[in-house]
Amino acid sequence: MSINTQISRWVIQAAGAPSDLQRISSELGKGDPSGVVHNQSLYLESSELDKASSLVAAEWAAFDFMKLLSAAFEVHFDESIPLNLVSVRESDSDRADHTVGRHAAEPSLLQRTVQLALARPQAQTAILAYASGGPDGLFRAYEAMTYEILNLRLTTSSAGVGTREWLIEQGWITEAEDDRFLSTVLHFRDCLERQCPGDALSLKEAAILVRRLLVNLLRHCLELPLSSH
Repeated sequence: MSINTQISRWVIQAAGAPSDLQRISSELGKGDPSGVVHNQSLYLESSELDKASSLVAAEWAAFDFMKLLSAAFEVHFDESIPLNLVSVRESDSDRADHTVGRHAAEPSLLQRTVQLALARPQAQTAILAYASGGPDGLFRAYEAMTYEILNLRLTTSSAGVGTREWLIEQGWITEAEDDRFLSTVLHFRDCLERQCPGDALSLKEAAILVRRLLVNLLRHCLELPLSSH
């Protein structure tokens, strides 16, 4: 297979726990996005970042990109990996701390998820909202998933099947789980009174449920024809 190499315009330098940086680098490799660890920093490149026309624009884009990358990692591996933006600079292919271009290769699940999220706003919203946590974040993640199901035309109201019914048909959630989840997050999202409904889910239970839905929906989306994305 021939290998195409592309030199990025911008490079992100990120800081974090050394073991975390190495894990992200291992998941990304030389694809798009790509990452490499050098001198206790993680250097990231992305075709999305290359769209920035100036350093200032690249810095703002890098902040959002790193949030998405961390959130996507948390969704798929159920672990939070904080990343801190150190700098954004123009690429220099002669630097040793640089990933030296992106190679066309089979993308990892993390790379494909980031690419999907960059292409589909509701998928991105669901990933970021899940990572933010709490009743509001979990509700917004659930809500974004229902919009994504509609946007992809996975179900039609004319067939008498809404997004809730579609999720139940996939076996990803039961009707009782859906009812408990929504009553729980809506109560704690909107109610200042901290009394707990009798059948409320714990915060951990609600997060597990939303993550299960999100992982399944993302995998489903990645299996769809490219024209659907």
